[in-house]
Amino acid sequence: MAIARAGTLLPARTEVVFTCDVEERSDETTVDFRPDGRLLRVFARNGGCDHTVETYEYTPSGRKSKTFHVDVTTQHTDTRYAWGVEGTDSAYSAPGAASLTTIYNQHDQPAQLLFRDLVGRELSRVEFRDDDAGQLIEETQTNSEEVLPPEMPASLNPSQWETVRGSFGIGGDCIRRTHGYDEHGRRIETCMDIGPLGFDRKTVTYNEHRDPPVEVNHHEEREYAIDEERRIADSPTRVNLSRSEARFRYDHDSRGNWVSKTVAGRSSGEAELFVGV
Repeated sequence: MAIARAGTLLPARTEVVFTCDVEERSDETTVDFRPDGRLLRVFARNGGCDHTVETYEYTPSGRKSKTFHVDVTTQHTDTRYAWGVEGTDSAYSAPGAASLTTIYNQHDQPAQLLFRDLVGRELSRVEFRDDDAGQLIEETQTNSEEVLPPEMPASLNPSQWETVRGSFGIGGDCIRRTHGYDEHGRRIETCMDIGPLGFDRKTVTYNEHRDPPVEVNHHEEREYAIDEERRIADSPTRVNLSRSEARFRYDHDSRGNWVSKTVAGRSSGEAELFVGV
């Protein structure tokens, strides 16, 4: 997954995300600055055509907001796109997004990420919450109905529609990630709750060199039945559980910096828990 460097919002690769190979493009990037030296605009020129990549705005108190303008003409209709944001290794998406605006707090850390379509309607909103030490402890995403196919409400009965709304975070939190840290400020746990559909948990341990030698991932996926009246069951009929583990062996130099790393991984496979018929 690609992680954005400070001040830049970059597409992040997932299993269903298409990303352009920048080396295959002939864009010439130009940066405009305000009279006070702060960023104003970043645009790319390719074949004599300018495309605005990023624009920046500032409040009277100096808080920054940055808008990344999606080049929708280069996107594929059968591909889902996601973007990473600095400060987290998460990637977020919203179908039909034409711009992504990151609003920063007083410490220049992302506080909100807003997805909007071509006419400016808000499609999705991500909230980032930090603790008193400035560490990211929670990420929540809420979607609008515009992210769903327009024909979907008519094809579902009221019970199904309410279930779908809840699963996709319509009017509530669709994806919620929480992070935990040890006494040294190192991230040791990340939990992701995707509502009734499942749950993920990643734990990390560290050695005396502050390197992570072990990373363990737990994944839970839930399936639901539909009765004769096309109502989705309140409780899952099957829960799929899986666990994977990655171990890292480091070779360090005399200063304690690692110079090589060996990775070994294993998975427990899936365990199916039947909870109903």
